[in-house]
Amino acid sequence: MKRINHPLILSDFDNTITNKQGIITGEVRDAINEYVAAGGIFCVITGRMLPAILPRVEEIGLKGLVAAYQGSMIVDLSTGIVLRENTMSMDECLDICRRLEKIGRKINYYADEKLYTDWEKGDPQLESYCRATATEPHCMEDGVKLSDYIKETGLRARKVITLVRKEERDEVFAMFKDMFGKDYDVTVSATTLVELSPKSDNKGTALEYIANFYGVPVSETVAVGDSFNDLPMIKKAGVGIAVKNAEPEVVKAAAAVTVSCDEGAVARVIRDYGFKED
Repeated sequence: MKRINHPLILSDFDNTITNKQGIITGEVRDAINEYVAAGGIFCVITGRMLPAILPRVEEIGLKGLVAAYQGSMIVDLSTGIVLRENTMSMDECLDICRRLEKIGRKINYYADEKLYTDWEKGDPQLESYCRATATEPHCMEDGVKLSDYIKETGLRARKVITLVRKEERDEVFAMFKDMFGKDYDVTVSATTLVELSPKSDNKGTALEYIANFYGVPVSETVAVGDSFNDLPMIKKAGVGIAVKNAEPEVVKAAAAVTVSCDEGAVARVIRDYGFKED
């Protein structure tokens, strides 16, 4: 049996574990399972909502911890027990929704393990997003403001996102950093998403929690990702790795760069960092 080098590897999911078509290849799945069978710990840390990531980690066969919503929820896959969870306060939720409504930005609001949105049902941009994430949207009725619905129901969000066109993403990201950066974590997880979550929740704090849970020094962890929301865990890990298709800022912050997600990036990371050479 191969000997473990770094005992804990944490990875982003979309465009890191998956290829750009959203597929987990046999090469990547087999490499993860080989690493786990040899005694390594492999965990997914994703911006996806929990119901959207659970079926995908089941494809791999993982049984340990998974972190969803940028790390605001951490669940034990073997037992279903929620180990860590956080939401925004109601004041924060209403503040974000009202400010976004004021500037005319459509809102995706994640609460109670569901997606609530003020996009019109059937909108092509919303439908594309929901297909990619296997998510069923709960759209507002005509004339109902999302902020009013949230106030009435008391639903507190784990995160809030706005869907953007690729060509406007950087502009909206900069605007949100200016508008919300003092009070919330503002990040990007894809070319069409700008996200807001609690200041205390990011992939770096999730990595630290998971490492402590397993008794692994943070210095012995490996983290791999591609987007801005992966920066906190890439900077926090003992070895932070960017896939070749990562954002330039992620590549710059990483200790190393591996092949692209279309070339089996996570399998390569496991081969290069997961095992000791005999």
